[in-house]
Amino acid sequence: MKRSGRWRLGRYVMLVALGVASLAAATGSASASTRKQSAATVEHLAYYALVDKEQFVNNKDDRARGEGTNPFGTAQGTGIATTNEKAKGPLPGDEGLYELKLYPDPQLTKPGPTANFVCQYAFLKIGSCDVSVQLDDGTIVGTTDFQALDKKQFSVIVTGGTGHYVNERGSIDFTNVSSAVGTAVTGKLKVTHNVPVVLLEPMHLAFTLHSSPAVTSRQTVYSAAKTEQFIDNSDDERRGWLANPFAMRDIAEEALENNGASPLPGDESLFSLALYAGSNQKVSAGTATLTCEYAFSRSAFCDASYQLKDGTLLAAGPIGFDGKDFSLAIVGGSGKYEDATGDLTSSQGADGTQRVALSLG
Repeated sequence: MKRSGRWRLGRYVMLVALGVASLAAATGSASASTRKQSAATVEHLAYYALVDKEQFVNNKDDRARGEGTNPFGTAQGTGIATTNEKAKGPLPGDEGLYELKLYPDPQLTKPGPTANFVCQYAFLKIGSCDVSVQLDDGTIVGTTDFQALDKKQFSVIVTGGTGHYVNERGSIDFTNVSSAVGTAVTGKLKVTHNVPVVLLEPMHLAFTLHSSPAVTSRQTVYSAAKTEQFIDNSDDERRGWLANPFAMRDIAEEALENNGASPLPGDESLFSLALYAGSNQKVSAGTATLTCEYAFSRSAFCDASYQLKDGTLLAAGPIGFDGKDFSLAIVGGSGKYEDATGDLTSSQGADGTQRVALSLG
């Protein structure tokens, strides 16, 4: 994990300067029967979901290497760096990426929007996951911690959104309904052995969304890429096909890996940006960093930190690799931005910059 990066600064600086990416248009939306506006500030959505794509990143070699080269001075680590992953995993440092197809009906007959999980596993098989749900009228982003092999339920904390969901907070409750729906249809996923966990079986999704105050201020800065690091995790991705505690192999993703279609699920990219008051890049407005992990269809979930003169602004959401602009949900910050909501839109500016428009709640 995060080991042998390929330095491709020219390509990536160009991509960031052009906007890094655009959020791919999502398909489908909640039907009238699943969306109910119970009050001006509360919205309820309901879907059913089933995993459609999966990639497990097995960082076994990196754990073993970390025991001997640990800057924190702990030489022994967890003591399970080379343990059998299939029987004991996921282990600390492993990663899991999952794309769910969302359906309006429990029979799972009309696939619509998608939801993506980008998970980093720590101890006791607990994963910390970034979550994005891409609906046709906007994207909902959130975060969750849950036991990887949980069979019943878990909840996602909604931290923000874009489009229709720009100022939302709330929760998404995921509940296993496999007994009601029947045998899980795994499509192109190859199941190697039975692992009945909630994330891999049919689920019911109950959204409870609370609107924050509307936009109260707007701010514009300009960004220019300074440095970039790409992390090619192909060896860990390949290991994850076989040493996978979730027992699923995504044959389509394996084919892409074999064809060298980078970036692939599990790869990462980190960007350092300079911020300016104008596109002429004469007056500094701060700095920014983006930490992105790629999931499926060359789209990454990115956590962004903008260090501005009045405080730090945090944003998060999916960014596609091939586009020219993108939108992220503002999820909070410090100083002036401590309770900030809203969204951040980055589009192509003049003089090789990106115009970053902040709409703040």
